[in-house]
Amino acid sequence: MTAVVAVLATLNACSPRLQSTPERSAEPTVGHPRPMGTGAYPLSSTLASAWFNERVSGGSKTLPFLIYFKGEAGWHEGQSHTQFTTAGTPVVIDIHTARFRLLVRYWPDRSVVKLFGRVVNIDEANVILVSGFGDSKRSIVVIPLGRFDLTVPTEAIPSVYLIEHSEDIRIAVTGPAEAQ
Repeated sequence: MTAVVAVLATLNACSPRLQSTPERSAEPTVGHPRPMGTGAYPLSSTLASAWFNERVSGGSKTLPFLIYFKGEAGWHEGQSHTQFTTAGTPVVIDIHTARFRLLVRYWPDRSVVKLFGRVVNIDEANVILVSGFGDSKRSIVVIPLGRFDLTVPTEAIPSVYLIEHSEDIRIAVTGPAEAQ
């Protein structure tokens, strides 16, 4: 069992499907271009997301990584302030909610992201789940989910598109579907 599966099982946030090999992208690169844009999107009362855009061409955009933030219902609601910085090093996504600060630092030349004290090599895992927001019984945990193809249609909201088109990401982020 992989470390990701073990952590997710401990958090009661995965199903046996995650143990299969997810859709993988091509070979990882060494270093990434400087991001040309950023984005953030609240998917539900428990789930939000953030990302950088690496390139846009031919009707699609490619992300170097995507982060899902998961917590108790309402954890990210209320007043918030977002600041994105793509100039300088590191490039930064800094989101302040009423109760939390989501600070993401990214060094494209080194292919690393730092958030909540954890460094993730995005050539090894470019989709990341951060969970535990608003749950006083748990610490915030950073979980690298694996390496996926992060090329999406230009008009798509990347975090929504990936949940809709990758069962592995959907299960890891939202949990297994209820029995029907």
